[in-house]
Amino acid sequence: MGTHCADTKHDLEAPLIPWVLRSGWRLYSALFLVLAIPTAVLISCISFHRRGQLESHLARQNAMVSRSLALAIDEEFVLACWGTSVVVATTWVVLCFNY
Repeated sequence: MGTHCADTKHDLEAPLIPWVLRSGWRLYSALFLVLAIPTAVLISCISFHRRGQLESHLARQNAMVSRSLALAIDEEFVLACWGTSVVVATTWVVLCFNY
């Protein structure tokens, strides 16, 4: 029993050093993880958000291109059927000012 008490007394007298500070590689790896994990999470959140924005922008842009293509086809049809320059001018004005 005497030995057990002596070991306990020795442990109490030893300076308490935190686990991280016991060696250099522990300190550097802990600092790396503390900095790298939040940075990686932030970058991935920004990436997913930006990807969603780009997809919605491309969908809107595709709809606008489809609409302008449909108007151009209508214009060609009207031009072929009627052959009037007034209809062509009106269609181009509508096309230019609606977008």
